Amino acid sequence: MVAFIIPEDLGIKGINKSETESAVKFIKKIESSSSAFDKMNCVLSAINALNSCVKFSTGKDEDGGADNITPLLHYSIIQAMPEKFITNIYFMKAFVNDQDNGVAAFTISQLEQAVSFINSLA
Repeated sequence: MVAFIIPEDLGIKGINKSETESAVKFIKKIESSSSAFDKMNCVLSAINALNSCVKFSTGKDEDGGADNITPLLHYSIIQAMPEKFITNIYFMKAFVNDQDNGVAAFTISQLEQAVSFINSLA
């Protein structure tokens, strides 16, 4: 697979592998979560952890934004190597109700884009 990728290969600077470990743990937890809601919470927790990494590395007290979070999410998914990730994305897409603010839809879109990007590396 592509587990040999390092952060710098994805244009990630100022963040080392150990800073993404929390996000990797949340992504791995998706496999053991049973409901679509719990799986989505794992993804959102991973993104929040990555946001914290960006805040820490930049010293700014603001969200990292998609430009910074997306490569970190790709890297974290690569490191987690979830076995049934695509199936879990479809499961979340089918069952997560997102009537409030579009966060779930945007998150699923990010996951689908990540899978597409990672597949292009293999």
